[in-house]
Amino acid sequence: MKKEKKNLLRIQSMIEKDRICTGDNFMQLIESDLNKLLRDYFDFVKPLDIKIERQNNGYFFTLNLNVSRIKNFANITNETFDNL
Repeated sequence: MKKEKKNLLRIQSMIEKDRICTGDNFMQLIESDLNKLLRDYFDFVKPLDIKIERQNNGYFFTLNLNVSRIKNFANITNETFDNL
């Protein structure tokens, strides 16, 4: 029974470690999605600075962005929401 429990813990550990190893495509995808979303609200030139770190039983997500202007929400029309 101890051997089975040890194997289960090892498998669980492997699965948890593999979740963070998503590869370059993951970071490119999340960067692209966030870039599109944030451009609706802010003007910025420099690229997003994204960090994802494993912490305890979850992840710590940090996003740094040098914003030059916050867009006026009065300029958002109903068409913007219809396209969502």
